[in-house]
Amino acid sequence: GLLDDIPHRRLGRSVVIIRIEDAGKVESFLRAHLNEFHIRRIVLTAEDRKLLNASSQKNREGIKFEKIAFQNCGK
Repeated sequence: GLLDDIPHRRLGRSVVIIRIEDAGKVESFLRAHLNEFHIRRIVLTAEDRKLLNASSQKNREGIKFEKIAFQNCGK
């Protein structure tokens, strides 16, 4: 699915944290498939940073630690 190749952390059934550099791809997908969703900039915990770093081995250029959480409010 969409998140297979995107480092992320699920916080609940419809809340996910992703890297800011992946936000455009995810937002485009959500706009095409959902009527309503929310985007928020969040402050990560040390555990979140560690998990997102570990899951982004492909990204050798480094990770920006600004993230966006998407929450599905519809369907």
